[in-house]
Amino acid sequence: MKKLVISLLLTLTLISLFGCQSKDYKYVPGKDTIEIFGDGTYQILRSVDENNKEFKVLYNVEKQEEVVKNVLAYKEHKSLLYVVGEDGKYTVLDYNKNKIIQYSNIEMIPEGDRGIFNELKAK
Repeated sequence: MKKLVISLLLTLTLISLFGCQSKDYKYVPGKDTIEIFGDGTYQILRSVDENNKEFKVLYNVEKQEEVVKNVLAYKEHKSLLYVVGEDGKYTVLDYNKNKIIQYSNIEMIPEGDRGIFNELKAK
C-alpha cells in the first residue's frame, strides 16, 4: 500500500511538472493576445477603437507595427498565416521566414492559396 501511494504521488508530481511547462517565446503573449505564431514575433491582438468597438489586429511585436489593422478572419496552415482584413487586402504571412505578401484582389492570389481565402471569406 505504501509503495502504491508513493508511486502515485511521484506520478502526479511528474505530470504536474511536465504538463505545466509553457513554450518559450522570444516575445511572450500579453493580456490582449488572442493567438501567437512562431516565436511570438507575430500575434493576433484584441484592440478597441475610440467608440469602444473591439477588433483584432495582426501585430509584429518585434517592429511594434500593425500588419493588418482589422482582421476579419484568419487561418494557420503549417508556418503560414492567411489573413483577410477589413480593408479588402489578403495577407499571407510566413512567420518562420518573416515574409509577408499582401494582395489587393483575390484574382491576384495563386490558385493554391486562393482556396483558403475563399474558405475564410465564407465564414
